[in-house]
Amino acid sequence: MKKSAYGTNTADKAAFPASCREIKKYSEKPDPFFHFHKHTEILYLTEGKLNISLNSKQYTLRKNEFIIINPHEAHCLSSVTAVSTCIVIKFTSDIINIPARSIRDTQYILPFMYTAENNMRVYNRDFCVKSGIPEIILDALNEFNKKNTGFELSLTADILKIIRCAVGYLCENGYEAQVSPSFSNIQHIISPILGYINENFRSCDEKKAAEAFSISYSYFSRSFKQVMNMSFNEYVNFLKVNEAKKLLLTTEKSVTEIAEELGFSSPSHFINVFRKHNSISPKQYKKS
Repeated sequence: MKKSAYGTNTADKAAFPASCREIKKYSEKPDPFFHFHKHTEILYLTEGKLNISLNSKQYTLRKNEFIIINPHEAHCLSSVTAVSTCIVIKFTSDIINIPARSIRDTQYILPFMYTAENNMRVYNRDFCVKSGIPEIILDALNEFNKKNTGFELSLTADILKIIRCAVGYLCENGYEAQVSPSFSNIQHIISPILGYINENFRSCDEKKAAEAFSISYSYFSRSFKQVMNMSFNEYVNFLKVNEAKKLLLTTEKSVTEIAEELGFSSPSHFINVFRKHNSISPKQYKKS
């Protein structure tokens, strides 16, 4: 018996495939880029108000609400209030051992591992309080922090309780959980692709990115959108708008200068893209 990465005894040297911790997000430090993980995340808000960009859609999380973020879903977080506090439960499919479960069990579990875009995302406060979600979440955090003997059983039970509650809520509200199509082969190299784009977004175009990874342009374009649920240009524009916000607030550069620096074809194009993401113009953003 040896210690795993989580500090618990395990015979097979494998770390327990779940974790639970508290994190804080600050309004002055939003996530600069979209990112994603290979695990599922249950993000529960205990204090504050949080905006979540997920698959090119915007969601707002309020106190005592949670959202489920599935594997390989591009997302970024920004706090609306000065500070937002979350409890995050992360787990892989190993935690629920899908292959060993019955078809009936699997049909409940799979939507929380690879869900289609039209499934419900945010679970509201009334549902959470009524279902005892706050107590379940806090128990999961306590079990993981203490790591007493057998904590793995308790944490697994808490995760399954949350899934059971969520499945019931979906059914009661007429949602039919649907599993998304399988991801393309580009999935395994999406992280270095995103790293490349994040470093070169000012001048990067889709053809150059495809060439950098020796992938045909059509395949790259199609696969990028399949994995990220947004087009290459939509992702690049998101990065440009984030950078524009920083320049507007920290420099005296004009809208024209910022548009040119970030590679927009014209100031009017920059203004239109900025307005699409923020519902106000760059000048209005700077004044506010």
